[in-house]
Amino acid sequence: MGKRTPIRLFATLFLCYCYIDQRPGWNQNTRFDLLHALFTKGTVAIDGYDANTLDKARIGDHYFCDKAPGGVVIALPAFALAAGILKVARVDLDSPSGWKTSQWITTSGSVGLLTAIAGVSFFSFLAARMTRPAAALATLGVFLGAMPLPYATMLFAHGAVMSLLFIALWSFDRAERGARPGHDYLIGFCCGLAAASEYPAALAAGAVFVAMLTLGWRHAVRFAAAAFPPALLVPAYNWLVSGSPFTIPYSLAFAFPAMKEGLWGFTYPKLSVAFQLLFSEYRGLFLWSPVLLFCVLGFRSLRRESPRLFWLSTVVPTVMVAYVSGYNSWDGGWALGPRLISAAVPFLAIAAGLGLAARPKAATGLGVVSVMLLSLATLLGAMPPQGEPRVLTMFYPQRFLAGDMAMNLGQLAGLRGGWSMVPLFVLLGAGAWVLSSADDTTETGPPAVSASRAGTA
Repeated sequence: MGKRTPIRLFATLFLCYCYIDQRPGWNQNTRFDLLHALFTKGTVAIDGYDANTLDKARIGDHYFCDKAPGGVVIALPAFALAAGILKVARVDLDSPSGWKTSQWITTSGSVGLLTAIAGVSFFSFLAARMTRPAAALATLGVFLGAMPLPYATMLFAHGAVMSLLFIALWSFDRAERGARPGHDYLIGFCCGLAAASEYPAALAAGAVFVAMLTLGWRHAVRFAAAAFPPALLVPAYNWLVSGSPFTIPYSLAFAFPAMKEGLWGFTYPKLSVAFQLLFSEYRGLFLWSPVLLFCVLGFRSLRRESPRLFWLSTVVPTVMVAYVSGYNSWDGGWALGPRLISAAVPFLAIAAGLGLAARPKAATGLGVVSVMLLSLATLLGAMPPQGEPRVLTMFYPQRFLAGDMAMNLGQLAGLRGGWSMVPLFVLLGAGAWVLSSADDTTETGPPAVSASRAGTA
């Protein structure tokens, strides 16, 4: 059964991500506007679609998506599939039903699919160090009890960025252990595409490049060669929109003049904001992703096993928090958790995964709490209003009592209110049970770390 664990893990994660279709929002709407414009009009201008978003740039008499282009490129294949299905069904792509159907298929087939693949790569990283059941349950804890879950259900760029960086870190681990050069190329491609999807992810990509340099110049050259093509998406899109490869549409954002202060809205780090990003009810990373607190226990094991990964897992989150704490709109608008520091999550997670194995009983308890918390929040809607400080203690309880939740497969099956949540939790329970009974072995890799000793000296 052990050899089937990655397939079953992938299926569990992917079905969970497909189960929910979030409400529309400016951030994802502007990307869907661009996709519709490309397919129906053959242009990058979103004129005629832009009324559903203020995340747009006006240049001359035209409106454009102001987001980094990588997220739309990642979504293109799934959107093409959705458009093809709708054409066969004779449903207009721009009709309300066409729009909703294409949104669900595109989100599930792009960021949802990529996040499930990233979950398998994270499992592989952990399974080389602990038993398969421990690795599988830790993966469920991170990918269903932390930020990957809500952002795998909507076409923000953050789900794709986290997934690409998870895959890059798994591949870095393989490269560090002397795997084939192909891993260097995969690391570079993932980091380049992550930076092209969300500009601040370039900080994380740059740190990974420095780590590649410490492996040797050949590793770094292969990384750069693979990172260059996806990184070119940024100047190419800039040129299509503004006529200059150096004019970023984000700097011309239509409704956010604060972005023109400092460097696209970034000024200097603020300690009070850093605290809000990490611990507050409003946006705190460790409140909304409590399973990541186990990184504290995992750092010691990671430092002993791989100083490079330890360096990445501590420096990148620190830099990301410092950077975003200086942003004028640090809370990220209508969003769940601190989405602007999402690039830090994979780096904390590799330590958290080892920490979860170090304290299996505590990990089980907090893991269940994390999965229930994030699952409920995602089902009720992963975009609580900006400026609502009591998200956990007021907003979500009120929405739950009102039976107001995001569209999901349970509702399509005729279930109403809280009953529509039941199939998802049955799926979660069944997936956890099956994966916990997997073959109790480790994958080929460095000396295995047992679930009871991981993270200890």
